Amino acid sequence: MQLSALFRPLALALITVSSAGALFPQAASAGYYGRGAEGWFWYDDPTPVKEEEPKKEEPKKEEPKVIVMKAPPPAEAAPAEAAELPPLSAAWFRENLQVYMDKAIDDPSPENVEAYFLLQRVMMDKAQEFSDVSRSVVMGDPILDESNRRSLDPSTSRLQENLSAKRREEALTRIMDKAGVAFFFSEQCDLCDNQGTYLKLLADRTGIEIMPITLDGKPLKSGAFADTMIMDEGQAAALGIEEGPALYLLAPPDKWIALAHSVVTQEDAVTRILMGAVEAGILSEDELNRTKPVNITPSLAKALPEDGNLPDDPQELIRFLRNLEQR
Repeated sequence: MQLSALFRPLALALITVSSAGALFPQAASAGYYGRGAEGWFWYDDPTPVKEEEPKKEEPKKEEPKVIVMKAPPPAEAAPAEAAELPPLSAAWFRENLQVYMDKAIDDPSPENVEAYFLLQRVMMDKAQEFSDVSRSVVMGDPILDESNRRSLDPSTSRLQENLSAKRREEALTRIMDKAGVAFFFSEQCDLCDNQGTYLKLLADRTGIEIMPITLDGKPLKSGAFADTMIMDEGQAAALGIEEGPALYLLAPPDKWIALAHSVVTQEDAVTRILMGAVEAGILSEDELNRTKPVNITPSLAKALPEDGNLPDDPQELIRFLRNLEQR
């Protein structure tokens, strides 16, 4: 696809110039002949108006401030004693384990120290039981097992990376048929020169079309894109670009999607192009997810129901969250 052929109509679609003018007639002042009734002595002095001197206001006498002493509010009744926490529960440990530790430190008698370490042993055993049950619950569950998203095995992890790179290239090829990248730069911009080098390598590797747009009419110092650069015809001002480097996804007929206003590497540029293609409607969210080196599972992030309440019963809560998985 030749973006240069589509650039001028796309630029005209982007830049709109509006002009409007208005003429306001002025009323002609009446001349001498229009005031003939006044005679030759038409110059009349206005009747002087005697200005009244402003009345001086007498300063108000400040009245002495009266300080009202308020009685202190009655002491609130002591709240009822909080319900006792179940002994050796997680809440009980949060409230009491530190107390036993402080007591053992301040008075390190054999009894105090032994009592603290026995309580700590109980807490560690409860944590171990939780860990064992967690492993059995998570194991094999496609939603809960994180290894389903990203393998913990190094060789499998590298395979996921390779598959991701292959799918990124395939998605980029589909984007090339419908869009390209506009690169705004100027000669005096050293960062632009660096960005031009990255984009030249990316274009040579993937074949994606880069439209270099010079802001000052001069090529990059490196000479990259010197043969294909075009002049800025107001697109930069319309997009709010004051200096380079700036990258935009150019999706005819009229979509300019911002990708970066700083230097980005080749891989970062590809990631941003893919995300911009989703915004432009060229790729779907599912197609974008397939380019990632992880297995994207259904999201439970929006788990709170419309009424703002969650079931208290664990079985009901599990069924509620599992239903979200299937939506």
